[in-house]
Amino acid sequence: ALAHTAQLLPSNPVLALEQATEILKVAPNHPPATLMIGLAQPSTGAVEAALSTLRALVDAQHRWAAAHYELGLTLGETGQLEAATEVLRRAVALKPDLPDAWRALGDVLTSVGDRAGADSAYANHIKVSTSDPRLLAAASALVDQQIPRAETLLRAHLLQFPTDVAAIRMLA
Repeated sequence: ALAHTAQLLPSNPVLALEQATEILKVAPNHPPATLMIGLAQPSTGAVEAALSTLRALVDAQHRWAAAHYELGLTLGETGQLEAATEVLRRAVALKPDLPDAWRALGDVLTSVGDRAGADSAYANHIKVSTSDPRLLAAASALVDQQIPRAETLLRAHLLQFPTDVAAIRMLA
């Protein structure tokens, strides 16, 4: 049921929210189901509810980097940049090999004018993204001299993650 919820999230967040709620009826306080609720809520216009859900999840699962990362993203999207910076720093401290968290931290630091901090975060993103499975297919295509395929994969990736420094460098 949780895997189905995750599949629904990008295309039908309302249904994903309903599915995650049903999971919690059977398994109260299930962290991944709670995370799915926090991820689906903004798409339904419930941004404050998402922040509340994700904050409670981080409080309950204080060593779960993914929860910190998602809270940091939501805080950043709501303009709470100082709080986002703090939470994203915690996410990468807990799990230093999270490329998306490093990139998000770099984005937030760029927004607040901390160029040195952003450069450092982006450098860490590049370092850990070499194992990012979303970039491995493009990297393999480059190694195999399949330049058009690599370019297509990288452009598609950059549409979703326009500040992904590793992908930008690979594309160049």
